[in-house]
Amino acid sequence: LMNYDKRGWKILSRAGEQLKGQVYSISEFAGSIRIGSTGLWKWNDAIQRLVVTKTFESRSIHCFSPSNSESLFAGGDGGIWKFTPENKSWSPFWKTSEKEGTVHVIIPRADGTLVVGTGDGITTLSPKGIVVDRGLPGERVVSIAIDPQNRIWAATRQHGLRYFDGQKWYRADSKQGIGNQVDSVLSVSYTHLRAHETDSYLVC
Repeated sequence: LMNYDKRGWKILSRAGEQLKGQVYSISEFAGSIRIGSTGLWKWNDAIQRLVVTKTFESRSIHCFSPSNSESLFAGGDGGIWKFTPENKSWSPFWKTSEKEGTVHVIIPRADGTLVVGTGDGITTLSPKGIVVDRGLPGERVVSIAIDPQNRIWAATRQHGLRYFDGQKWYRADSKQGIGNQVDSVLSVSYTHLRAHETDSYLVC
């Protein structure tokens, strides 16, 4: 684990010292840096060390997603947990089935729902953690993006890049050079300074 300041890059924790596995995700929330790995870790500025959250010592945490300024979600082996600064604690939010297994990505939407990528497709959850929709069963979904047209794009490990237009799932044309295994997808919007037009594209 490394960080960068005006003096350059420095190592905070070498592989195997504290973090025993791969670093999956890093998130800043409420002024603190949290790291998802084997365990959920928090960087403590006072002692300049990582501190593990006891609840997650032996559980892999793969992703974080703030729903707003008041809560943070963490996803990993077995489900999703929610952190609220008021209580300064994590609580279970949603439990995956044995087939779904690991939560790889959590994307919040404007209506408060969460679009979640798991080992068995995509699940949409209500703000209270109730399943409202499922899609792409049998697919391992590792990354999700939602474009300005409100289409859901999913990076899968079996059938490449998939997208949902609100009615049906499609596969992006393999003739465009996209293979069966896609690791990440990102929707980017930008403004042309001269024309004052907003455009968007996908990065895979």
